[in-house]
Amino acid sequence: MEIAKKTEQIVDMLRKMPNHQPLITIIKRNLTLDFLPQSTKAAGINSSMVASIRKRCELICKRLLERILQVEEGAANEMEIHTLPYIVALQAFCIVDPTLCIPVTDPSKFVVTLQPYLNIQVDNKSSAQLLESIIFVIDAVLPLIRKPPQNVVEELEKDLKHMIVRHSYLTVVHACIKCLCALSKSAGRGPGLVENLVNIFYKHLCGANSDSQLLGRSLFCLGLLLRYGYQLMLTSENQLDFPKIINLLQRKYLLKDDFSLKVRALQTLGYILIAKPEFMLQKDMLNLIETALSSEVDYRFKIQGLQNLYEYLRDAESQLTAESTAKPPGQCEINGRSEVPVAAGAGDTNICGGIIQLYWSSILERCLDTNDQVRQSALKIVEVVLRQGLVHPITCVPHLIALEMDPLEGNSKLAHHLLMNMNEKYPSFFESRLGDGLQLSFKFFESIVSNHKMSANIKSNPIAFVKPGISRIYRLIRSNRNSRNKFVHSIVRKFESDSRSRSTVSFLVYCAEVLASLPFTCSDEPLYLIYDINRAIHLRAGGVEGNLKRWTSMSQSQEMAGMPTLPGESHVVMQEEPGGYYDNMGDATERVNDNPCSTSDVDIAKVQVR
Repeated sequence: MEIAKKTEQIVDMLRKMPNHQPLITIIKRNLTLDFLPQSTKAAGINSSMVASIRKRCELICKRLLERILQVEEGAANEMEIHTLPYIVALQAFCIVDPTLCIPVTDPSKFVVTLQPYLNIQVDNKSSAQLLESIIFVIDAVLPLIRKPPQNVVEELEKDLKHMIVRHSYLTVVHACIKCLCALSKSAGRGPGLVENLVNIFYKHLCGANSDSQLLGRSLFCLGLLLRYGYQLMLTSENQLDFPKIINLLQRKYLLKDDFSLKVRALQTLGYILIAKPEFMLQKDMLNLIETALSSEVDYRFKIQGLQNLYEYLRDAESQLTAESTAKPPGQCEINGRSEVPVAAGAGDTNICGGIIQLYWSSILERCLDTNDQVRQSALKIVEVVLRQGLVHPITCVPHLIALEMDPLEGNSKLAHHLLMNMNEKYPSFFESRLGDGLQLSFKFFESIVSNHKMSANIKSNPIAFVKPGISRIYRLIRSNRNSRNKFVHSIVRKFESDSRSRSTVSFLVYCAEVLASLPFTCSDEPLYLIYDINRAIHLRAGGVEGNLKRWTSMSQSQEMAGMPTLPGESHVVMQEEPGGYYDNMGDATERVNDNPCSTSDVDIAKVQVR
């Protein structure tokens, strides 16, 4: 009774959430006892408590399966609407630990129960989401079952093939292809069915069909079959000719006038490169990907190019995670080694790091693109790259500082999170690039103001969206006096231009606005700023004053040379009051010698004294 009540509470909570991610986090924390105080963890975790929580999770999964059957019997007409929350909750448990859905007494129970739901005929968004979740659970559980029932395997193959060819939602097609490849591998069915589907879609693409919707579907399916089925097809006698397939994409579909087909072809290429990542090191592929990431192309092309790299990195990350965890019960072994179904070659960290470093500068450039979605896609790549340690973190600090000012809240928050982590691990890297970050943030600010669709109040005061980002950066370093003083000093120094680097007036105005928006909390902070400004003025103002005097005297000299002098007026022109401009005595003496009616030697002596 208690389990039934808890299950309904979980489902009710899930109905009010936009997605199941919070539930996944809760399940993870419960299974690892992460909710316990640190002192309790240090004393040692009782294994019986872990076993008890795990048992409760298994019972909740079992109850969810029972409720799915009950809902189907009670509401046949709107089954997908009422069943969906239960399936999504089951999927959340399965994401955390698929073995929760493998009862010891009947390991194939969940697969056998859920398989008939693949025959749902309703074609709408709710039914598509329901099918995705069901297929995900089957895909996660099936490889862990030692001997799945052959009749169920055959029915699954038939249902999955039918949906791959016919279903209108590509998200469902994606889930079906992934599940079919895993099924063919784990159940020992061989590559025959996958090869057959590859040939069907490849021949369709080579033909003269002009239906862009069908061609787009064939491109999508071909790419996914090669991505998930490559390792399976290695055992076949008919070896895949990847260069031939890539050549078809480059020669025919990436040159299409139909832009949607061009983007779909680029997506297909990305799926193939996940299976064969070494192709990304070739010169022609390097040029193609660099073109897709260049600033001149359409934003949709840039987003797809970035998405290809992101999915490749995530596959590499998932393989590393799978290799670092223990082999689950029931996993088969081949030649004494555990076999984990992952994308081919994606987990090779050496090649992964080399590939990312090739495209790193283009990725960072897209982080500051004028399009919100492009920046978001590029920043997601930066997050994964930093997490995997594939590049030196100091290289992206200026771009993350600039992204603190991003008008899109999600981007600015993620950039701040990455900077915060970096400041904790490598404070010197962060501090050393603050000046570069300020320069880059100004360029980003100018591009956003000129291109971004902002509200009227921000248009009237564009610096307003910069202030929150500056405040967040300053708060990161506020606790360290030396760090915050270095930050302030690095901005003040921008006003001390030399002959080698001169800042524009607009950049100096930006720097002044940044200094004015710093969130000071104690008197030492503004006092240091005042001291630093005073020091800069003391050192530089003398030269400024001298230049002003010289320019003024030159201007007066030019005016006198160009104007006729009236009788009796020469003494008016040359007379100087105390505090006048003639501190350059070379100029003053020269002018006196040229004009005999001018100031006397006594007056010149007075000027020299001044």
